[in-house]
Amino acid sequence: METLESELTCPICLELFEDPLLLPCAHSLCFNCA
Repeated sequence: METLESELTCPICLELFEDPLLLPCAHSLCFNCA
């Protein structure tokens, strides 16, 4: 099971999500990284 912090971390910039977007494939990214 992933930790809460890893679930809230953008896989692109590795920072906590800021204005997150949910993509159609169910991945989440920061708005600026999408």
